[in-house]
Amino acid sequence: KAFRPRSPAEGKALLRRIHEAELEVVLQEYVPGPADRHVFLDGYVDRGGRGVALFCRRRLRMHPADFGDSSFAVSVARESVEPAVASLGRLLEGLAFRGIFSAEFKEDPRDGVFRLIEVNARPWVHLGHAAACGVNMPLLAWRDLAGEDLVVDETYPVGKGFGFLFFDLPAARTLHLRGELG
Repeated sequence: KAFRPRSPAEGKALLRRIHEAELEVVLQEYVPGPADRHVFLDGYVDRGGRGVALFCRRRLRMHPADFGDSSFAVSVARESVEPAVASLGRLLEGLAFRGIFSAEFKEDPRDGVFRLIEVNARPWVHLGHAAACGVNMPLLAWRDLAGEDLVVDETYPVGKGFGFLFFDLPAARTLHLRGELG
Protein backbone atom coordinates (compact mmCIF):
# COMPACT_ATOMS: atom_id res chain seq x y z
CA LYS A 1 0.00 0.00 0.00
CA ALA A 2 2.84 2.41 0.74
CA PHE A 3 6.60 2.70 0.88
CA ARG A 4 8.51 5.02 3.16
CA PRO A 5 12.11 5.39 2.03
CA ARG A 6 14.59 6.18 4.78
CA SER A 7 16.97 8.15 2.57
CA PRO A 8 17.09 9.92 -0.80
CA ALA A 9 19.21 7.08 -2.19
CA GLU A 10 16.66 4.48 -1.06
CA GLY A 11 13.89 6.63 -2.58
CA LYS A 12 15.69 6.85 -5.94
CA ALA A 13 16.27 3.09 -5.98
CA LEU A 14 12.62 2.47 -5.17
CA LEU A 15 11.46 4.83 -7.93
CA ARG A 16 13.76 3.05 -10.39
CA ARG A 17 12.22 -0.35 -9.45
CA ILE A 18 8.71 1.08 -9.74
CA HIS A 19 9.50 2.53 -13.16
CA GLU A 20 11.04 -0.75 -14.36
CA ALA A 21 7.92 -2.62 -13.22
CA GLU A 22 5.79 -0.07 -15.13
CA LEU A 23 3.73 0.71 -12.04
CA GLU A 24 1.90 3.95 -11.40
CA VAL A 25 2.37 5.58 -8.00
CA VAL A 26 1.51 8.74 -6.14
CA LEU A 27 4.27 10.54 -4.30
CA GLN A 28 2.99 12.14 -1.15
CA GLU A 29 4.50 13.77 1.90
CA TYR A 30 4.35 11.60 5.00
CA VAL A 31 2.50 13.41 7.78
CA PRO A 32 3.86 12.21 11.13
CA GLY A 33 1.79 11.33 14.16
CA PRO A 34 -0.28 8.51 15.58
CA ALA A 35 -3.46 6.98 14.16
CA ASP A 36 -5.72 9.26 16.18
CA ARG A 37 -4.56 12.25 14.12
CA HIS A 38 -6.56 10.89 11.16
CA VAL A 39 -10.08 12.22 10.61
CA PHE A 40 -12.57 11.15 7.98
CA LEU A 41 -15.35 13.22 6.49
CA ASP A 42 -17.94 10.95 4.94
CA GLY A 43 -20.93 12.26 3.09
CA TYR A 44 -23.19 12.70 0.12
CA VAL A 45 -23.66 15.53 -2.38
CA ASP A 46 -27.00 15.41 -4.21
CA ARG A 47 -27.80 15.88 -7.89
CA GLY A 48 -28.18 19.63 -7.32
CA GLY A 49 -24.70 19.96 -5.81
CA ARG A 50 -25.99 20.30 -2.25
CA GLY A 51 -24.19 18.53 0.57
CA VAL A 52 -27.01 16.65 2.25
CA ALA A 53 -25.00 14.47 4.61
CA LEU A 54 -21.75 14.79 6.50
CA PHE A 55 -20.49 12.33 9.07
CA CYS A 56 -17.19 12.99 10.85
CA ARG A 57 -15.12 10.30 12.52
CA ARG A 58 -11.68 10.04 14.08
CA ARG A 59 -9.52 6.98 13.72
CA LEU A 60 -8.32 5.67 17.05
CA ARG A 61 -6.49 2.56 15.85
CA MET A 62 -5.31 1.16 12.54
CA HIS A 63 -3.74 -2.02 11.25
CA PRO A 64 -1.07 -2.31 10.09
CA ALA A 65 0.45 0.70 11.78
CA ASP A 66 1.22 3.81 9.70
CA PHE A 67 -0.26 2.70 6.37
CA GLY A 68 -3.15 0.45 7.33
CA ASP A 69 -6.90 0.77 7.50
CA SER A 70 -8.96 1.95 10.44
CA SER A 71 -9.63 -0.86 12.87
CA PHE A 72 -11.47 1.36 15.36
CA ALA A 73 -12.94 4.84 14.93
CA VAL A 74 -15.29 7.12 16.83
CA SER A 75 -17.80 9.71 15.63
CA VAL A 76 -16.77 13.30 16.34
CA ALA A 77 -18.51 16.66 16.21
CA ARG A 78 -18.22 18.56 12.95
CA GLU A 79 -17.04 21.62 14.88
CA SER A 80 -13.96 19.74 16.11
CA VAL A 81 -12.72 19.29 12.52
CA GLU A 82 -14.16 22.44 10.91
CA PRO A 83 -10.95 23.43 9.07
CA ALA A 84 -11.00 20.06 7.29
CA VAL A 85 -14.73 20.45 6.55
CA ALA A 86 -14.16 23.87 4.98
CA SER A 87 -11.22 22.63 2.90
CA LEU A 88 -13.17 19.63 1.62
CA GLY A 89 -16.18 21.82 0.83
CA ARG A 90 -14.04 24.01 -1.43
CA LEU A 91 -12.56 20.96 -3.16
CA LEU A 92 -15.90 19.24 -3.80
CA GLU A 93 -17.50 22.46 -5.02
CA GLY A 94 -14.57 23.16 -7.34
CA LEU A 95 -14.88 19.67 -8.81
CA ALA A 96 -18.68 19.95 -9.12
CA PHE A 97 -18.66 16.61 -7.29
CA ARG A 98 -21.83 14.53 -6.91
CA GLY A 99 -22.32 11.32 -4.94
CA ILE A 100 -20.93 9.43 -1.98
CA PHE A 101 -17.47 10.36 -0.69
CA SER A 102 -15.04 9.68 2.12
CA ALA A 103 -12.18 12.11 2.61
CA GLU A 104 -9.23 11.33 4.86
CA PHE A 105 -7.28 14.09 6.55
CA LYS A 106 -4.44 13.92 9.01
CA GLU A 107 -3.92 16.65 11.57
CA ASP A 108 -0.26 17.58 11.33
CA PRO A 109 1.28 17.74 14.83
CA ARG A 110 3.91 20.16 13.53
CA ASP A 111 1.42 22.97 12.88
CA GLY A 112 -2.11 21.67 13.60
CA VAL A 113 -3.18 21.89 9.95
CA PHE A 114 -5.44 19.17 8.55
CA ARG A 115 -3.62 17.70 5.52
CA LEU A 116 -5.68 15.96 2.86
CA ILE A 117 -4.53 12.36 2.39
CA GLU A 118 -7.12 11.10 -0.10
CA VAL A 119 -10.73 11.26 -1.23
CA ASN A 120 -12.57 8.06 -2.07
CA ALA A 121 -15.49 8.71 -4.42
CA ARG A 122 -17.12 5.35 -3.81
CA PRO A 123 -18.84 3.39 -1.07
CA TRP A 124 -16.48 2.12 1.65
CA VAL A 125 -16.66 -0.24 4.57
CA HIS A 126 -17.26 2.44 7.23
CA LEU A 127 -20.64 3.28 5.71
CA GLY A 128 -21.92 0.95 8.42
CA HIS A 129 -20.57 3.29 11.13
CA ALA A 130 -22.30 6.29 9.58
CA ALA A 131 -25.56 4.37 9.06
CA ALA A 132 -25.48 3.11 12.66
CA CYS A 133 -25.29 6.77 13.69
CA GLY A 134 -28.25 7.68 11.48
CA VAL A 135 -26.41 8.96 8.39
CA ASN A 136 -27.34 6.43 5.71
CA MET A 137 -25.50 7.46 2.54
CA PRO A 138 -26.59 4.51 0.34
CA LEU A 139 -30.23 5.27 1.14
CA LEU A 140 -29.68 8.97 0.38
CA ALA A 141 -28.05 8.05 -2.95
CA TRP A 142 -30.94 5.76 -3.87
CA ARG A 143 -33.52 8.42 -2.96
CA ASP A 144 -31.59 11.04 -4.90
CA LEU A 145 -31.43 8.81 -7.98
CA ALA A 146 -35.17 8.17 -7.60
CA GLY A 147 -35.73 11.92 -7.84
CA GLU A 148 -36.83 12.43 -4.25
CA ASP A 149 -36.09 15.66 -2.42
CA LEU A 150 -33.53 15.06 0.30
CA VAL A 151 -33.60 16.67 3.72
CA VAL A 152 -30.33 17.83 5.23
CA ASP A 153 -29.86 16.36 8.70
CA GLU A 154 -26.45 16.84 10.24
CA THR A 155 -27.22 15.42 13.65
CA TYR A 156 -25.69 12.18 14.81
CA PRO A 157 -24.40 10.85 18.13
CA VAL A 158 -20.85 11.94 18.98
CA GLY A 159 -18.53 9.42 20.64
CA LYS A 160 -20.07 6.33 19.06
CA GLY A 161 -17.35 3.79 18.28
CA PHE A 162 -17.12 1.33 15.42
CA GLY A 163 -14.51 -1.33 14.91
CA PHE A 164 -13.48 -4.44 13.05
CA LEU A 165 -12.45 -7.00 15.64
CA PHE A 166 -10.38 -9.04 13.16
CA PHE A 167 -8.11 -6.02 12.51
CA ASP A 168 -8.51 -4.27 15.84
CA LEU A 169 -7.12 -7.12 17.96
CA PRO A 170 -3.68 -6.99 16.28
CA ALA A 171 -3.77 -3.17 16.30
CA ALA A 172 -4.57 -3.10 20.01
CA ARG A 173 -1.91 -5.73 20.72
CA THR A 174 0.74 -3.69 18.89
CA LEU A 175 -0.19 -0.55 20.84
CA HIS A 176 -0.23 -2.51 24.10
CA LEU A 177 3.25 -3.94 23.46
CA ARG A 178 4.52 -0.41 22.79
CA GLY A 179 3.01 0.73 26.10
CA GLU A 180 0.54 3.02 24.29
CA LEU A 181 -2.64 1.15 25.27
CA GLY A 182 -3.53 -0.20 28.68
